Amino acid sequence: RKNNGTQQQSWREKAEEEKKAPREEGSWVSKVNYSYINPLLALGWTRPLNAEDLPPLADNDTTHTQHRKLLMGWNKVKGTGSDKWRFWRALYHAFKEEFYLSAFYAFGESACVIGQPVLLGYLLTWFKGDDSDLLE
Repeated sequence: RKNNGTQQQSWREKAEEEKKAPREEGSWVSKVNYSYINPLLALGWTRPLNAEDLPPLADNDTTHTQHRKLLMGWNKVKGTGSDKWRFWRALYHAFKEEFYLSAFYAFGESACVIGQPVLLGYLLTWFKGDDSDLLE
């Protein structure tokens, strides 16, 4: 592909050369703020994206991997307890780490939502110059 006289590879071509998904090779910071997707966004800014432009899926994101994890979770709970909750327990066993990570993020988000007005109140009191309310 030519773009302004320079050779430009798609994400898929680059990833096929490296055999890794961009998310897998990024640092933890790039995973938290999704900066590994910036080259794809830049390419999408210059022209409409095609299926060939998309990077390969990470191994953990493929349906084969997810199916295998769920099947292992199902085998753990098969034949135990009532049929009503067996599927949910299988999901829990298969995706336990994701559940706990989601709970951690939800707790952090709730702490920010609750703490923001409190900190804003302290900041406004500090700007006002009335320190007696802060000490109580």
